[in-house]
Amino acid sequence: MWIVPLSRLLNAHQVIGIQPYAFATTGLAAFVSPLIFGAMADRHASPFAGIAMVERGSAGGMALASWSIEGDGLPSSFWR
Repeated sequence: MWIVPLSRLLNAHQVIGIQPYAFATTGLAAFVSPLIFGAMADRHASPFAGIAMVERGSAGGMALASWSIEGDGLPSSFWR
């Protein structure tokens, strides 16, 4: 849902250099998520707990990314 306005947001804050990496995260997540989280959820946790963990993690990542961009920090400060 956030991928559509992402390029406009990055262009507005002059952080065009991380644009390819930001768009690559969706492909990486689509590859890693079923392998790791699916196997973990099948063996160790209920599906509801797995989904809740993934939702909290993605919300935290989005909050860190927006604070890094809005706070006039370097784009690389999010990746450290």
